[in-house]
Amino acid sequence: MAFMSANIDESHEIALTAAKEGTPDIQSGQPGLGHMAWKVETLGDLKEFYQKLQDNDIEISPSDHGV
Repeated sequence: MAFMSANIDESHEIALTAAKEGTPDIQSGQPGLGHMAWKVETLGDLKEFYQKLQDNDIEISPSDHGV
């Protein structure tokens, strides 16, 4: 796992990790995108962003990392 940032005020902006064995749509040993995250200022901003995704039929699996 590698955490990288160009901003010293953030813990990381890019995190590179190995996918778990058997992760759907990611071939073993190949690069791929398994996770994306956005930082928002308020819960209202998060709700608005989520609604935009829903309105455009973009499927996501939300999770809270406790940040």
